[in-house]
Amino acid sequence: MQLIPTATDTPQPPEAAFSEYRRTRSPQAFEKLMRHYVDLVYASALRQLRDRNQAQDATQVVFTVLAMKASKLRPDTVLPAWLLKVTRYTVLDARRRQRRRERHELIAQQIREVQRTSAMNTVSPAPADSGPDPEGVANEELRAVLDDGIARLNQSERAAVVLRYFEGKSHGDIAADRYPGERRDHGRSDRDSGRRPVFRRRARRDVDVQIAVAVKFAIDA
Repeated sequence: MQLIPTATDTPQPPEAAFSEYRRTRSPQAFEKLMRHYVDLVYASALRQLRDRNQAQDATQVVFTVLAMKASKLRPDTVLPAWLLKVTRYTVLDARRRQRRRERHELIAQQIREVQRTSAMNTVSPAPADSGPDPEGVANEELRAVLDDGIARLNQSERAAVVLRYFEGKSHGDIAADRYPGERRDHGRSDRDSGRRPVFRRRARRDVDVQIAVAVKFAIDA
């Protein structure tokens, strides 16, 4: 005797599962969608990324996007085409993140190499151990919080402090950048009279005040 399949025996087509999930966000409907389309999405991601782990990660992202946006999709959306479009965007984003990570790793490697070379060039015989230098300890403690103080300055103040104390630029160079009008107005008369240019004195005063403010921020933090 041949059995007549009941409604529960008939597999739910993906279109019906998609419609149900859009309306009810049913976990069962979403699982059916995943089972039906996961191979499609994974194969597309793998073809583009050529890495199984990255393709698996991309597949998870795609279905996460589906879970969040399904209710906003049009009822007549062709879901496999939409999934492949999201897969493409996900792959492009993964490639950007990979390039950014590789770039950061390269920069970090270059920094380590520069620091290693600098340490080799400045190495000197170690002095006799006479205990920690109180002044050195205080300086190290100040350096540890100085960056935070500098970060709390406004953009102009921070630029002046960094140019002077990190880039090693002179007050005159900083003044030339910050007060170009004053350089043109005062440069000739100051040189002729043998006096220090006014714009340079102003730059020295501004930078000294700004580094003092940064130190105060750091200490008060």
